[in-house]
Amino acid sequence: MRRDQLTRRIQQTSLAAKAERRQSPQIIQRGKAVRAGGGGRRRAFVKTTPGATTSVDVYLDEDNSSKEATITCYIYGGGDLNGAYPPLVDGMPFWVAYENGTWRNVTSFYKIAGSCNES
Repeated sequence: MRRDQLTRRIQQTSLAAKAERRQSPQIIQRGKAVRAGGGGRRRAFVKTTPGATTSVDVYLDEDNSSKEATITCYIYGGGDLNGAYPPLVDGMPFWVAYENGTWRNVTSFYKIAGSCNES
């Protein structure tokens, strides 16, 4: 095989492999790359004020839209969303991302201490 034929075959193989490779979007979240899984970072609006739970029902992209999801929230210091800052109320917007098959909060929530003496 001649050199130009070999070069052409390598280029064709390379292009075919590149075309077969699935593109996966990535976002940056808290200093690390996270696979977006098709959802990426999106704006969520609280559908109903959450109670003593770590999940909240939301509308995605705009308030009162037909796209709904349940967000699992991580609260620094533990606890539930009804005792977290910032407080979540109907219609409040916050950022979420789809990660490992679950919608999670990007906006940070922190446990509210009961008094100044409590840790």
